[in-house]
Amino acid sequence: MKAPVLIAVALGLHGCATAPVSDLAPGERPELDSDEAGLWQAMERDEFTLRTSPAVIREPGLQQYLESVLCRVAPDYCEEIRIYVIPSPHFNAAMGPNGVMLVFTGLLLRIENEAQLAAIMGHEVGHYQRRHSLQRLRAWRSRAAGIQTVAAVLSAGTAIASANANAALAAGDLSAAASQAETAYRIANAGTILLDSLQIWSVLSQLQYSREHETESDDLGLHWLAVSGYDPGVVVDLWEYMKREDELSDSRFPGYLRTHPLSEDRMTRSRLRAVELHAVFPGSLETGAYSFRQAIDPHRNEWLRSARVGLAQQSEELLLERQRSLGVDPGLVLFHEADMHRKRDQLQNTSLALNTYRHATQYPGVPPEAYREIGLLLWERDETEGARSAFNEYIAQVPTAPDVQLIRSYVEELTE
Repeated sequence: MKAPVLIAVALGLHGCATAPVSDLAPGERPELDSDEAGLWQAMERDEFTLRTSPAVIREPGLQQYLESVLCRVAPDYCEEIRIYVIPSPHFNAAMGPNGVMLVFTGLLLRIENEAQLAAIMGHEVGHYQRRHSLQRLRAWRSRAAGIQTVAAVLSAGTAIASANANAALAAGDLSAAASQAETAYRIANAGTILLDSLQIWSVLSQLQYSREHETESDDLGLHWLAVSGYDPGVVVDLWEYMKREDELSDSRFPGYLRTHPLSEDRMTRSRLRAVELHAVFPGSLETGAYSFRQAIDPHRNEWLRSARVGLAQQSEELLLERQRSLGVDPGLVLFHEADMHRKRDQLQNTSLALNTYRHATQYPGVPPEAYREIGLLLWERDETEGARSAFNEYIAQVPTAPDVQLIRSYVEELTE
């Protein structure tokens, strides 16, 4: 087999395309014998795990709020979509092909208002409506089949050349045998290089395909956002912040290896789309900042604690800076800054942590745990009176906390 033939086979893969997929209509279900039904069944098995998992956050007020935002931004699909809140530090949401939507607490910590939440929900419903999971599955199968075809052709070409070499050798034609053996080697070697290239192309092509879906869903989510009366301009601020997180990420990838568009690209595109949508929907200016804070703030302390675990120092600092810029109670932000300092400097001087805890107690929103931590730090310094006073303040504020009995024992020990 000559090189032009190999190239022709390779180029043929670029023509592999899947048939267009229509949008999923509200209430529509896939045919039972279809590949889409298989996707749904696989996701339904995962959803059973979600329904029974103790890790999923099941707070009725929060759930009701998220569902109300979903139904406002995507009313045609809200009845068939199930939302699961996942405790995770990452800025992420996900949409299953069967109507399962995952919302990560790390996302809820970073967004500013209800309009930004609605944009993300609309984006995820866009994946669902456009059947992006099915499109990805079929595109992957098409590429995999093409690569298998190339592998089969290359294998056959190598086998034929090898057989010809053996026949020539048996006939005593050493020159012809050597020539055929060299041909077999060249085909095998060229085939390895080509298959490696095709595998890389397949992966990159799939990633690009995914970015196209993400951009399509971004546009759809922004359109629904404006239609439902929210301000599409608020999304620009969100991507501007995420651009800063991208820049600090310890696991940065080149742009062409990302499954999602770069935050900078999304920021630029969202800004242009917002201008267009404001012209078409001039009344779309609501942000819902107050209602969002009412729903999220009761959980912020706990979510921040888990979100900070495992973050690099600069990323942790940026997350807390984000809380301050969102107008979160300064006592809460200072408490987490003090906690960050304490864990970082636990084998060194803890004065910075102690002073920051004390600073936090001067502001609204400080968690009662600040007094417990102050007591522990002062006890380590043998400042008995200050430690006892801080412990007593903690007990007074949360008399039913699980660790109160332990703290009472500390007070008794300090009193002896």
